[in-house]
Amino acid sequence: MWSTRLFWKPFIYFSLLIVLGSVIVGATTIRWQHEQIINQLELRLRNTAISLQSPATEALAYQNIDDFQSVIATIAPQINTRITLVGNQGQVFADSHKDPLQLNNHRDRPELIAALKTGDGSSTRFSDSLEIEMLYVAYRIEHQDTAIGCLRVAVNTQQVSDQVANLKLKIATLVFIIIVGGLTIAGIGISKMTQPVVQLIEEARELTSGQIKKPRNLSKGNEFDELGQTLNNLSKTLNKRMRQLERNHNELLVVLEGMKEGVIAVDGSDCIRFAN
Repeated sequence: MWSTRLFWKPFIYFSLLIVLGSVIVGATTIRWQHEQIINQLELRLRNTAISLQSPATEALAYQNIDDFQSVIATIAPQINTRITLVGNQGQVFADSHKDPLQLNNHRDRPELIAALKTGDGSSTRFSDSLEIEMLYVAYRIEHQDTAIGCLRVAVNTQQVSDQVANLKLKIATLVFIIIVGGLTIAGIGISKMTQPVVQLIEEARELTSGQIKKPRNLSKGNEFDELGQTLNNLSKTLNKRMRQLERNHNELLVVLEGMKEGVIAVDGSDCIRFAN
């Protein structure tokens, strides 16, 4: 059974299908979950920016930078977030992690450019000042319907990487279990499906070689069993006819051997086939 091509061909095809399908589903799930984690993180950053929008507007409009610096210096460590207040020309007025005077002009930052144009913007890139990859979300600050700057909130993407790595491990384990279980089920199922076929092939070989054995008991009620029953009936018929031929042959021998006259049988080539 396990050594026949009838088993291994469909098993290999099913194995490739199971492995390929599991890998595709696993990779798609990881990618989707990664996007969900990023979206949730961006939503948290946006909510943080919205909650600080009022004091940020007051700080830029009335130059209360020191008060705002004190606020973000207290809040940022608690929520593990970097908060930066930037003017509409890119100058940094306040930052929770660095001295604003030591920071370069931010007018070329993509999230700030997008925020000044559309109201909000986001980007993921390497931070030169912190020397780590960060996820940035910026919100435009307006006063009397005029853009006066942006409030930018950022978080270390290592949080995302850790969550995705943990997720990859869990999904990889699940995919492995699915593959092993799928291959096991496929092997058992294909084995049960091909077993009647192998039996029928063996019985057909017996019929063609003249070595007719006892008919097999196939009574599961499927198409293979119908063919098996036909072969069983053929086997029974051939057995009866061979026994009848053997009896006729023996009877003929008894009659010919009991005759006083000589009897010779020749074929078309004048070769003697029988003589009493």
